[in-house]
Amino acid sequence: MLIESARIAKMKKNFTELKKIHNEINHSDRLNKTIDSTPFETKYEVTSTQIENFQLSVIAGEHSAKLDEPLSIAGDNTAMNAVQMLISAFASCLETNWLFYITAYNLNVKDVRVHISALIDRRYSLGIIPARVKSFVITSKLITEEPMEKIEKIAEKAKKTCVVGGSIHPEIERIYHIEIQKPN
Repeated sequence: MLIESARIAKMKKNFTELKKIHNEINHSDRLNKTIDSTPFETKYEVTSTQIENFQLSVIAGEHSAKLDEPLSIAGDNTAMNAVQMLISAFASCLETNWLFYITAYNLNVKDVRVHISALIDRRYSLGIIPARVKSFVITSKLITEEPMEKIEKIAEKAKKTCVVGGSIHPEIERIYHIEIQKPN
């Protein structure tokens, strides 16, 4: 099992509580078309502070990370840049969802990894196009003997519930691949 069952039980309990709140609100507000989303909201806050040149310290709750720019654009290349952090957030969000659903559905998967490559058209610096990633190629690699149909169902759930992927502009192309390797 890729995730401890106690952790999955905690996630399922959280989901059940959210579902209960949703059902209670839904039944009590049948005549009211707008449903208050407040009980479902989680607020995140991040602060970025300059260390030196383009080196930044980013604080999110009790966690911190360092960011920098590559040498090619006047940074010191001491850490990931913001675009790499965005891609890392996307990959880790999708990976977390894979792990949750693989465990929740009790699939026999030995390993799962998410690799994302992103293409940026740097003409944004000339004001010609929007400043954003042009496309993502997302490859999920699994070691398993599970049938592809099961894996594809889990892949759809993982994509649908990835907050980072869902927050990326809808016009940005996303190409998803699944690679299956049989265990040794």
